Amino acid sequence: MPDGRVCGHPVDLLLTNKFKSEIKTVISLIALFVFSVSVFSQTDNDYLEIARDVLKTEKKAVIAEVMELSETESIPFWELYNEYQ
Repeated sequence: MPDGRVCGHPVDLLLTNKFKSEIKTVISLIALFVFSVSVFSQTDNDYLEIARDVLKTEKKAVIAEVMELSETESIPFWELYNEYQ
């Protein structure tokens, strides 16, 4: 096998140890990139969910303050409000 062929196929010449090592490195880098993107996406989603919850709470507080509902008025109002939010 003086020409570098492993099994007699010219394609086997490409599968040298150096080439295999480079392929492993590229695959590892791609996997790391995909993993890091998914982690950052989850972090962004968590941040957005927290921000939405805070805004909902603040919105309710502003409505309650502006409306100045009595106890008898507030119960049916908030039930209806929560149903449509």
